[in-house]
Amino acid sequence: MFIENLKRLQPVIQKLLDKEVYVIFEDYYASTLAWGSAKGLELEWLKNETSFAIKEDLAILLDGKRFVFAKEQGHIHEQNDAVMEKARKQFLSLAKEFGWKIIRANQDKEKVHQQIVEEIKKVI
Repeated sequence: MFIENLKRLQPVIQKLLDKEVYVIFEDYYASTLAWGSAKGLELEWLKNETSFAIKEDLAILLDGKRFVFAKEQGHIHEQNDAVMEKARKQFLSLAKEFGWKIIRANQDKEKVHQQIVEEIKKVI
């Protein structure tokens, strides 16, 4: 499902980039790798199958202690703590491998926002 979503999004993303529009995504390439592998797919296979994806200029991982009060009822992943922790570890490993910026999410929200803006300014 993640791979199909990536395939479907590529022409949309490319059209926006061709118009020099900034594109911001939550749950794009990184999520395909992390969630797919956390749910049992082979990471190297996922990387191979998603090699067509347009790569981001900046990836930011918001990481920290899980906000348990924010669990979405009925969400496919939110109710499974073991899968959530496995995905978090995979996200952190991928962040190290690909050089993604990691921002601690358990800080004051204004500080998190400031750090995100600082990272974006380095790219634009």
